[in-house]
Amino acid sequence: MRKLLLIVLSFCFLLGMAIKAEVEGVKGEVIEDSATVEVNAEKGYKIQVSGEGAQGDEKEINFISPDGNMIKSIPYATWEDRARITISPDNHYLIESSVLSSGLKGKNPRIEISFVNAKAEKKWSKSFEIEYMLSQTDEDDQMPYFFKVSRDGSTIAFIRSRNTYEKDWWSDIVVFDTLGNKITSVSHVPPQMEGSSSDFEISPDGKIIGAIVFPQSEDRAKRGRHFFFLDVESGRTKVVKAEGKGWAVDFALPYEMGTPLGKIYIGWGIYEDPENKKWLKGGYKYLTFNEIPSDISNLFGDKK
Repeated sequence: MRKLLLIVLSFCFLLGMAIKAEVEGVKGEVIEDSATVEVNAEKGYKIQVSGEGAQGDEKEINFISPDGNMIKSIPYATWEDRARITISPDNHYLIESSVLSSGLKGKNPRIEISFVNAKAEKKWSKSFEIEYMLSQTDEDDQMPYFFKVSRDGSTIAFIRSRNTYEKDWWSDIVVFDTLGNKITSVSHVPPQMEGSSSDFEISPDGKIIGAIVFPQSEDRAKRGRHFFFLDVESGRTKVVKAEGKGWAVDFALPYEMGTPLGKIYIGWGIYEDPENKKWLKGGYKYLTFNEIPSDISNLFGDKK
């Protein structure tokens, strides 16, 4: 549904190209604060991933000094490696997870997440309790946690999916800066698809986290598609209605959509009926966190 809506609304993106051109100059900006000073001081060092392996998997992660010498190399050839390691988009650090305890004697397992800079130095670590989640086929355990790192590298979001008494799935979000300081946290975010990483987005400057969610209800089919937004600096959250009879909405945070910093792209499509998806009209707006209404259909008034 989301891919179809993005296709249907593609003309809106074309209309927004003029706006995108105006914000192109903002793309390269990195808002520097005390939490990024240390990383910026190490810009001469970088993390590189080597060439692809036989099955398209990267071979290893290399830590490179300013003079081009390799400081350290670690494996990065399997799905498990890629699932437990997240490299920052600016290649200045990586986040790595490891198991502290395996959940013996009825206790939940604990993992440690570590911040490793481009000099291959572990600067800080945090530990979390996790819960294993079975896949729909019950053949393999799904990853019960993942990371989202902002494009400017300033913000790290740790997202943990949890099972509430086998009735529902929830996610907890903890947001850190690059010095390991906790900026904010929020619990019981209802995820889509049992909290897969594709459901969550973080803005390029790390100020906003968004997700597609289905709020708790006895009847899962009647929950309805909603958006969840977290204002990282204030810790405020919003859950807003994003679907109704004959209309649907999508959101975007990345620069590819021409979204200015501090804004959320909201695009909607209105259909003749929800079955044949015959499109009548659509539109879009760039809104701040405060401007987003609890029901997004309020943005476009008469839906016919």
